[in-house]
Amino acid sequence: MNYLFGDSTESPFSSNVLEFLRDALDFAVFVLQADEQVALEHARAAATRRQADADVGHLAQFFGRIVGSIDGADKGLADSPTARCAAQLRAAILHSHGAWEGALRGDMESALGHLRAEEAALRAECGRALATLLLEHDPPGAAISKRVLLRSRAYQATLLGQSAFGLDWTIELLVPEAWSGPARVERLVPAIEIRAPQTSGWLMKEVTVRPQKLERHVLTELVCDRETTTFKLRTEPDVEVGFDVTSSAGGVSAARVGPKDDAAVGGFELQAEDAKALRGLAGKLDEWASGLARQALLSASFDGADFVALPVFAPLVQRLVAMLAPLVEEIARRSPTATELVIRRLLADNRREEVFVSKATLRAKYAELPDEQRAMFAPLGLDAPKPPAPPPPATRDREAPTTRAEVVPSVPPPRFTSRPPPRAPSLAPPPAVSDATLAPPPTTNGVAAVGPRPAEDMKNAELAKTLRLIFNTARSGRTEYAYGKLAELFSSAAFAGYEPDEQREALRLMVHARNPPKKEFVLAANRAALAHLKKLAETLAEPTDYEMLGLTNQRLEDTDAANAAFEKALELERARNAESELAKSLTRRLGRE
Repeated sequence: MNYLFGDSTESPFSSNVLEFLRDALDFAVFVLQADEQVALEHARAAATRRQADADVGHLAQFFGRIVGSIDGADKGLADSPTARCAAQLRAAILHSHGAWEGALRGDMESALGHLRAEEAALRAECGRALATLLLEHDPPGAAISKRVLLRSRAYQATLLGQSAFGLDWTIELLVPEAWSGPARVERLVPAIEIRAPQTSGWLMKEVTVRPQKLERHVLTELVCDRETTTFKLRTEPDVEVGFDVTSSAGGVSAARVGPKDDAAVGGFELQAEDAKALRGLAGKLDEWASGLARQALLSASFDGADFVALPVFAPLVQRLVAMLAPLVEEIARRSPTATELVIRRLLADNRREEVFVSKATLRAKYAELPDEQRAMFAPLGLDAPKPPAPPPPATRDREAPTTRAEVVPSVPPPRFTSRPPPRAPSLAPPPAVSDATLAPPPTTNGVAAVGPRPAEDMKNAELAKTLRLIFNTARSGRTEYAYGKLAELFSSAAFAGYEPDEQREALRLMVHARNPPKKEFVLAANRAALAHLKKLAETLAEPTDYEMLGLTNQRLEDTDAANAAFEKALELERARNAESELAKSLTRRLGRE
């Protein structure tokens, strides 16, 4: 989907850059706050070491004076009772000194271990914040490459991203179960034939050009870059015999692969119709790879260093802001008002939807940061006055009416909360830090508080991507973020235009959750969905739609509306099949068994 600037002129954006800007600011604020917290933890660690060293020094001085007093006192003869008592007392004092010093140093190491665990947990949260951003968005101008490899007779798919500001990342892609094993070309193209060199003859071997059927070849490797699609076809999964093909804007090339002594091996010239057939296959493969859902962030680095282990995150934020600044400046310059950033996208019948976010909303995201950190966002120009806008294009008057849709408020990652420090030093070692305290937030009864996994064969790729992100986020324990995304989806203008089956898939993800928490963020998502459920039920008269409407009203504690929806669902279902499982379930809900 291509977007226009706010003045209806063409833009370079193929996705909603305002949503990326919104979420990028959430991420930037979170990691800058993490920088503050890490600096505080390091200061506490240094203070802990200084205090422990001072306490050990005081102990040495204290016990030294006691031992000195014993050594300097008159004890009589060497074997007198006083001398023997002094020797025994001296040994006991030295033992006590060692015990106290060991306890102090043990408590120091425990306290330092606690601080290290706190920092590790905080850095893990920063990694999850970055994953949330990259699983949903590609940064503007990023180079994206998708790779599918056949390993041990199973496909492994990854997305490799490289940004202009030094961030590189790898994301695991979810390969559908239908592609769990080696896939032959016929799955995408029933029949495909090209002419290629082939060695023939028993005694006098010669290379001739002959037709080669490819539909039974196996796809063993696929690489889809922005401009080029490269793939390898082999006769069998573990046999290095077949073809390597590259398709790009510059043309299509192919090379035969086989034993080194085969004279037919190597690149060869394709005939026009064969190049067209291979380009078509490349297009099918690229389309399939584009539909692979993003599953998890496997790794990320900044300037070659592991992202999670960066000493500080501020340099990354500065580069991110520097990359965004000219884009935001151009959007602001072409927006019709000085207080908003506006872009447009084309809808049906040449209608246009105006997508906007107020500058005040974006400023509020970093308003509570210290002055030094807040100044990092100054290049975005969200506080600066907007220069005069250029005159609107002459075609503006002939445009169809424009609708407006504000970018839905985001749900920023919750600020990291430190755990209480270990107890004060004592001879008894403090309790060890439990691994359970570093585990992800628990889900309800061990199950993510959302409904079943979204279908893998959805035609609406953008909606499918959003639903998979919500499902995976909830499964990771970030229930509040997942429900915030559901509320954002149901409140968007685009959702109302989706097909009924697409709407149902999204609504089921929320309505059929198992015991979601009774929190405001859950209720907000249900309220946002209510109007869509009513329209579905009343328009299409499907029992399952009325059941979902009843469940939603039940969750919102509107018992009368819930029972009315269940009654209607039961009436419709009994007319179809009075003995169905749905009819029995509805009967139980209404307490009629």
